[in-house]
Amino acid sequence: MKELANYVNGNVQTYLYDDGTKIHITDDDDFRFQYSESCDIQISQCCDNGCEFCYAGCSPAGKHGDLTSWKFLHTMHSYTEIAINLQFPTPPDLMEFLYTMKAQNVFVNATINQRHFMSEYGQQFIKFLYKMDLIKGIGISLVNPIEEGFIDTVKEYPNAIIHVIAGVVKQTDIKYMMDRGLKLLILGYKHKGRGNNFYKDHMYNIESKIYFLEQDIMRLTDHFDVVSFDNLALEQLHMRDKLSDEDWEMFYAGDDGTVTFYIDLVNGTFARSSLSEIHYPIGNKTVDEMFQVIRNEVENESEELS
Repeated sequence: MKELANYVNGNVQTYLYDDGTKIHITDDDDFRFQYSESCDIQISQCCDNGCEFCYAGCSPAGKHGDLTSWKFLHTMHSYTEIAINLQFPTPPDLMEFLYTMKAQNVFVNATINQRHFMSEYGQQFIKFLYKMDLIKGIGISLVNPIEEGFIDTVKEYPNAIIHVIAGVVKQTDIKYMMDRGLKLLILGYKHKGRGNNFYKDHMYNIESKIYFLEQDIMRLTDHFDVVSFDNLALEQLHMRDKLSDEDWEMFYAGDDGTVTFYIDLVNGTFARSSLSEIHYPIGNKTVDEMFQVIRNEVENESEELS
């Protein structure tokens, strides 16, 4: 494990390693970040995959985002991690965007559907992005783990992690992937976009899968190299109830809007997360100005609840 960066952000010392590990250390009682350390960035709603439960509503007729003209792109802090959706067809200015991020020492992680990942063009493109150091990690959205060559292909990329959705992934698929040296990211089921209609039509099936995944969740760490969760999955699988206070403090990365936030380059807005009902126009703001808006929203909500 090689250290890629270490830096101070607010009252936090951050260490980032080449296998994707990030460690936060503070001498205080809580973490107070001065600027966002990561962003989830939607770069396109154009996709030919047609997932029935796509919360972003992507389709072949969807729009690409403007990836080059925003002021904030040139105000990103070094070693910020960003996650982008990499789907086909790609935006015409994707390469310019990636080279801009690389020049600023911003670490890009890309998520791609298994169908695109396993295509001949997909493999050529991803290998090129890795060779040019334009992405640091790749997340593969699972479709079918028994596809010939899939697991071997995933293992060609040291920083590859398989994405599954609670309520969609089958227990048999998870069992098939066990003990194969794989990393797993479990995402919560998003009741948004086509995900709403899919849930209405398959509610019992989705809730059953979430229930049975929750029953098995604690033993998965013995069968995968890494098991991680987004905040929605932590909630849906009731992970806080399953961990000691010490383990929760050790592993929980923080609430949405406290260290990370969401940027939508298709619609020119930003928000606390992709599920937020409140979105703000990007306009001419810097990345720090956007993050401050989100922190104000979080703080105001906390005051209203107290």
